[in-house]
Amino acid sequence: MSDATLRSIAAGTWSALSDRVAQHMGIDHSKGRQDDLVARIMAATPGLGYADVDECVKNLLNTPWSSARIQKLASHLSVRETYFYRELASLRALQEQVLPALLASRRAQGRRLRVWTAGCCTGEEPYSLGILLHELLADIEGWDIEIRASDIDEQALLRARDGEYAAWSFRELPDELKTRYFTAAAGNRHRIARRVHDLVRFEYHNLADPLAFARTTASYDLILCRNVLIYFAPGTVRTVLDGLAGSLVRDGWLVVGAVELSLVDSSGLVAVAFDECVLHRRSDESGLDAGPTAALHLTTTPEVAGQRTSGRTAAPMPQRRRLPQGRISASPRPAGDSLPAAGDVAAMPSIQPTGALTPRIDAMAMRARACADAGQWADARDACLSGLRSAPEAVGLHEVLAIALRELGEIAPAIARLRRVLSLDPGNWRAHYWLGQWLGQVGRRRSAVRHLQRALALIEHLAESGRQLEGGGLSPILVVASIRATLAAHNK
Repeated sequence: MSDATLRSIAAGTWSALSDRVAQHMGIDHSKGRQDDLVARIMAATPGLGYADVDECVKNLLNTPWSSARIQKLASHLSVRETYFYRELASLRALQEQVLPALLASRRAQGRRLRVWTAGCCTGEEPYSLGILLHELLADIEGWDIEIRASDIDEQALLRARDGEYAAWSFRELPDELKTRYFTAAAGNRHRIARRVHDLVRFEYHNLADPLAFARTTASYDLILCRNVLIYFAPGTVRTVLDGLAGSLVRDGWLVVGAVELSLVDSSGLVAVAFDECVLHRRSDESGLDAGPTAALHLTTTPEVAGQRTSGRTAAPMPQRRRLPQGRISASPRPAGDSLPAAGDVAAMPSIQPTGALTPRIDAMAMRARACADAGQWADARDACLSGLRSAPEAVGLHEVLAIALRELGEIAPAIARLRRVLSLDPGNWRAHYWLGQWLGQVGRRRSAVRHLQRALALIEHLAESGRQLEGGGLSPILVVASIRATLAAHNK
């Protein structure tokens, strides 16, 4: 079904479906995200057993939603963007202050620790916490530790339980930790060590369900719910925050994403500022809401951190590489990597591929996207290549192919593919963003910074002009926060 046919479905119908998705799953597709909903429902239609999108939408609007239906939709509507040691600032605060204090306290109370990562996606976050705890505790075998990891997407949970990851998941993990806690697997992948895997219990959980917290007691010492709330409708955000606060023990901690701090508005939580981030602590009448206590400075306690039976210290968090002093924009451009000046952004067109896609190529694009969403990168690559033979200017296929190649460890072809995207569509902020990320990882920092700056300028220009931001699976809000944080670090 072509885009024109899809858009012939009444806007009010899509709005009603958006409301229903928000009701049952919490995910908000208002404020310019309707095209994302259209694309994802289009990809989900065959898997839900419908012949066309119109039939699928009508059925979703007119029949009850079962748990099975929600789980199937989640595999298409959820955003799967995660990796090991994501958002280093908050993890650094956990490793250096929060966890050592908690562990010192729990050591005197039976060596029991309960952690929950809500919205764990494919498992990189809970496994990162497991690695942190192994790094901090020399006697971890003598502890009763459980990391509960929950998500609404059962397909993501299957991958998480399997514990195998491609190279792209390790982009922030120090090589020392990768060597220590992973073993090589087939297809250039790596498997999490059993001693970390066994700390984590994965389960299906829908945070937007009215009964989501009915059976959850105040038993968690630490809860991470990072980059989940940003996708929720406002009413769901408040309900979920209250539920998370009520699930914490009295001195427990909640960690949300850096871009979600303004959303935290719960009487049960108080913000605590650290050097690089803000975390939240459950407040109560005992005065724990006064801020960090002396216990937060126990990072040198020998029995908790820095002294392991092996005689080595816990691996430090990686620091971001910094560029030399001075304005980043003043860096000279290498030949063959020219970009338009910042002042030219407003005039930069967003070029679309010439000619309409045929139904067959449209189907290829849907298949490629569905395979990518499911993490089937080789299949996504093959579908893209097949489609591009007939439609070499299909920007969307080039984008998905670039991501698939990167996930398969083919970084140079992935970068080349993104350059092809920009030759067809110079105003494609997603391609600039990914190029900025990937070029930085291969040591081309100047080029990386320029592409990140261009992505930021394009996003800001589109927002100011009222034009819709096509995320293609990325959240513009999260991307802007990520770019600004990275550029600020480089500019210091």
